[in-house]
Amino acid sequence: MSRQTRTGRTFSPFETVACSDQEFEQVLSLALDRLSNENGGDDAADAADAEESEDDAATYRSSNSTMNSASYGSDQNTHSSQMSGSIHLTKAEKDKKRRQIKRKAMREERFWTQGQPPTKVVARIMKEMEIVSAQVQQGSVEMLPSAACGYQAMREGAERNRRVRTLNDALSEGYRVVKWDGIKTKLIATESNRIVIGACVGRTMDEEWTTVCEDAYAAILQAGTELSGDDAHKKPNPRGDFVTLLSGIIHGHGSKEAHQVKSVRHSDVIQRLTDNQGLRRLAGFASASFSTFAPKVYAYYHEKMSMLRAHSPALKPPFAHSVFACAGFNVGQRVVTFMHRDCMNCPFGWCAVHSMGRFNPETGGHMLLDDLKLAIEFPPNSLMLIPSAILKHGTASIAEGETRASFTQFSPGNLFRSLVVTIYYD
Repeated sequence: MSRQTRTGRTFSPFETVACSDQEFEQVLSLALDRLSNENGGDDAADAADAEESEDDAATYRSSNSTMNSASYGSDQNTHSSQMSGSIHLTKAEKDKKRRQIKRKAMREERFWTQGQPPTKVVARIMKEMEIVSAQVQQGSVEMLPSAACGYQAMREGAERNRRVRTLNDALSEGYRVVKWDGIKTKLIATESNRIVIGACVGRTMDEEWTTVCEDAYAAILQAGTELSGDDAHKKPNPRGDFVTLLSGIIHGHGSKEAHQVKSVRHSDVIQRLTDNQGLRRLAGFASASFSTFAPKVYAYYHEKMSMLRAHSPALKPPFAHSVFACAGFNVGQRVVTFMHRDCMNCPFGWCAVHSMGRFNPETGGHMLLDDLKLAIEFPPNSLMLIPSAILKHGTASIAEGETRASFTQFSPGNLFRSLVVTIYYD
């Protein structure tokens, strides 16, 4: 590698090291032995992976909480940084990393082939749940506003007096209060033909669930702190006085095809939210609950998202173990919404809403369902599933000094519509 000038002087950027043929043969032999041992480690890792299984919901949630951003829907750069950091690891540590990566890939593949079937724990919950009878003001569920195409709801004009309603306002308008502790599951069903149109799911029986939710809430509060001085988010939000950060796949508002939600200015903030272990567990729990209480609709979502994954692998949902295409983080100290319909969401599907914060659920923070005239208590750290595209909904105000935020998951109806068109006409 050395070079020689016209004067005969030689130079090189590399330091010359003398090495005899015998020493070279020894080094080569050691390298080949090490390579052979590493291949043996792969076989051992395969055997260890084959013995592992996840039989119950608690194990599934535990594995969900240990996912890192190398899985589907996460930042791909993280995996590269992990591999670069593993150069100085021991052989045992490298083998452990291989097994972890392989298990993540297996869990991801199992999710997109099998979905999230109900477990014995879920079956016990379903036996103990209650029914909340509701009467649709329009007469029947079929009369709720949806577009003729069936993939989006009817867009309504802006409400003249956009305001946050108090619980007393709701009571004066004829709402009925539904008591809920945020733990025991309640299904919302019509009085006439018992069609289930929503679920007050609650929370898991995991003793660490409160800690998980507090971790997720802290991440959203931190995001709000980072955005507090940003002029880009001071424009009015049609749903309330707060900021909504989106992540995932979306289709709507004039777009011709499905695309990844992009926020160049706040991509780091959103990435930290989707990487948060607490929010990951909430996302997986909501998806599994969707599978339990609306299995046929869940199967439709799962089928279409699997098709999208095969057809457009570059599009990534926000969370690896969730069937929803998009996530919304409602950031702020006092997140309460005006009455609205999310008309771009799939009208026959459900939206997952997690309530967070520190407030008294008996005096405020209720889920107001205008078409059903229900005011359902919505305690912090609990989950509710509703058809947000066709049911007009909002949040009752909370008291001074109280705080509230929310985390939602949904899928745009036009995303499924474009998939159907693409598959049939390709």
